[in-house]
Amino acid sequence: MRKTPWIVIAALSAASYLGGAWTARAFEGEPALQPAEAALFHAAIDTVLENHVDGGKRESLYDGAAEGLLASLGDPYAELLQDERYRSYNQRLSGTRLGLKLTLQPHEGGVTLTPSALRAMGADIGIGPLDEILEVNGQSTDGWTPADAARALAGSHGNEITLLIRRHGTKRTETRRVARTEIHVPAVSPGVMLSGRTGYVALHAFTEAAPRELRDVIEGLRARGMRTLILDLRHNPGGLIPQAVEAAGLFLDRGDTVAVTRGRTATHSRVYVTRTPQAWPELRLALLVNGATASASELMAAALQDHGRAKVVGTTTFGKGVIQTTFPLREETAVKFTTARWYTPNGGTIQRTDSANGTSGVIPDVTVEPTRSSGRRILERVMGRDAELFTAVIGAYVGNLRAEGAAAVLNATVTPAMVEELWQQFEAAGASVNRKTWDRVAGHVRERLRGEIVRQMWGEEAALRIELSDDRYVSSALEALQPRARVRR
Repeated sequence: MRKTPWIVIAALSAASYLGGAWTARAFEGEPALQPAEAALFHAAIDTVLENHVDGGKRESLYDGAAEGLLASLGDPYAELLQDERYRSYNQRLSGTRLGLKLTLQPHEGGVTLTPSALRAMGADIGIGPLDEILEVNGQSTDGWTPADAARALAGSHGNEITLLIRRHGTKRTETRRVARTEIHVPAVSPGVMLSGRTGYVALHAFTEAAPRELRDVIEGLRARGMRTLILDLRHNPGGLIPQAVEAAGLFLDRGDTVAVTRGRTATHSRVYVTRTPQAWPELRLALLVNGATASASELMAAALQDHGRAKVVGTTTFGKGVIQTTFPLREETAVKFTTARWYTPNGGTIQRTDSANGTSGVIPDVTVEPTRSSGRRILERVMGRDAELFTAVIGAYVGNLRAEGAAAVLNATVTPAMVEELWQQFEAAGASVNRKTWDRVAGHVRERLRGEIVRQMWGEEAALRIELSDDRYVSSALEALQPRARVRR
């Protein structure tokens, strides 16, 4: 009887953020309460502890009171950060994460490890995409639930995990030991050269290293002859405000205003200006944005748009024109709430309002009508929890074709027979997707299969270049970047 497939991601990463963020220093001592207010609060706590039918713990009641305080502000971005959530929040802003992020899929007698899991480890430990994990730290994986996997893979920095592996298609088992480690998460994609000396870079988030990484990638593209740049801010949720200001400053002149913040205190009210000359004044620039471009990424887009430095291409952005500050209270505990609003160099605000007539977000210079999702996203949505298994199977299938020297991989062609073979291997690996669903997305499967062939034969850049060739945002940006002919009078 075939097991029901499941996917579990065991990682030290908690809620995602849409944030322009600051981090404040910890308070020295405890905030003072007026005697009457303090007496009332502590009396309420004591009364609950002594009389509530279910009892309770004093620490939990104080934590609940803190959460209630933040909820009373009516601030959608206010929250109490504790323990894992606080560590995860700091890791996101620093651009790191701790541990193994293993994506597991059941297979007869164990679970399979996908290629994305290998990349998440930060090292190649010699496990194939369809090899089976039979044991973790001496415990059998047979019949595991996601919670079982998460507990077995949990640990701290330097903690070592022992995996018993069975090679795909054999009965031979091997032991692998993997240490949990802090892994850097790049904020910037590798640069890609498109036609006409145009480069493409995606900026995923404003982490501590984002400005430096962006500069390094752009310098690498310029060394390859880049003269125009498409910077992709789509799905960038924001991050650290100083890093967004620094990144915007790469394209602005010294002394240009990037943003103005206004809060209740002088600490949160200031004018952000660039401190250094722009790095590439002759570089023509287009920014790609959409409804998931938020906060600090909107700040950068608005600054470059107001100064006429870049063409903004896409759809109207999210509309988050406020800044949160994180205030540490004690070890691994902090509160985060909104401390300021920010405004563009021209004095405008992009903050969304409740008014039906109010405008919000950065309005692009060139609007791109929303298009259907990419083939990859459609497959991920349709396949659900089988999406990672599909990634593993398609990678292994193309790898076998390469090893056999198949003509299809040399010509990057996809035949109906190949799609059928891929289905048979996908089904044999334990997929829950039925044949009717597979046939419905066959066109996207062919698209993904061709992309995987190109990736394995000619590398990630070639595969991304093909994907971008069908991206209407990119084609609109390329058109907007074309120099206009001068009219002689």
